[in-house]
Amino acid sequence: MELVQIPEKSFGNFYEGDCYVLLSLSYDIHYWIGSQSSQDEQGAAAVYTIQLDEFLGSTPVQHREVQNHESDTFRGYFKQGIIYKKGGIATGMRHTETNTYDVKRLLHVKGKKRVIATEVEMSWSSFNLGDVFLLDIGKTIVQWNGPKSNRKEKLKGMMLAKDIRDRERGGRAEVRVVEGDAESNSPQSMEILNETLGERTSKLADGPPDETDCYLLDQGGTKIFVWKGKKSNKTEKQAAMARALEFIKSKNYPITTNVETVNDGAESALFKQLFQKWTVKDQTQGLGKVNTRGKVGTCLCLYIHRHTTSKKGNANFSGC
Repeated sequence: MELVQIPEKSFGNFYEGDCYVLLSLSYDIHYWIGSQSSQDEQGAAAVYTIQLDEFLGSTPVQHREVQNHESDTFRGYFKQGIIYKKGGIATGMRHTETNTYDVKRLLHVKGKKRVIATEVEMSWSSFNLGDVFLLDIGKTIVQWNGPKSNRKEKLKGMMLAKDIRDRERGGRAEVRVVEGDAESNSPQSMEILNETLGERTSKLADGPPDETDCYLLDQGGTKIFVWKGKKSNKTEKQAAMARALEFIKSKNYPITTNVETVNDGAESALFKQLFQKWTVKDQTQGLGKVNTRGKVGTCLCLYIHRHTTSKKGNANFSGC
């Protein structure tokens, strides 16, 4: 293992597969543990920390920092926020160089006081309604603000976007903003998002579904949801997963297709955001104008089929 100095312009960028030793000028030594780092790397970081402590006369205070659980002191060193990057130096990835535009990444920005940005899968499925996301494609950075994100979160996201522009691109990158609840006001920026991430599956009508049934919801072949209504019978619930696997096979989807089981009343944020309007019980009539032409056994199946000739990508629903 070798200790390598990181250039100042890369401060605040941490690869998940590495460990880092940080020396504060006040003689606080922090060693940072990436979530994907090996035991050898973690041990080496601790050893280097001890060596540095001895070199400085055993006067520093040592801090062990773990990804996603850093101390306020550690996070306070990086005023514009911390970015978690995938991989590590051992994988051949290098720390960011100024004026390089060969970049394509999606950052999930969280935190109101201390910003943390995590590199996530380049897909609409990575989004949620309550946070801010930055699509960085080199010469353009698009900030997408979730409808439920607040003003402070949006401001922090913008500060991070501008910091990336200035520090990594020498100020030569365009920063765009899309408000998640007013996407139609930013057609050019939405075109960039859709070209990079792919077209989104259109949202369903009002939800939740009929609580007396179980449903399968196909998110464009990327993910299958199994929704179990509270009043559906035991047989339906037990058969739901088997129906999902049968559906995956009938659609010739990969056997690795992800399946998420969702219980009535405990739906995930990802599931809810597939609906145009998610209302509580007694405020909805189910799925609205959805054509449900059949059932497989006693489990009602619902899937989404995108019309490739439609630029709007309207969803079509039918029974399995």
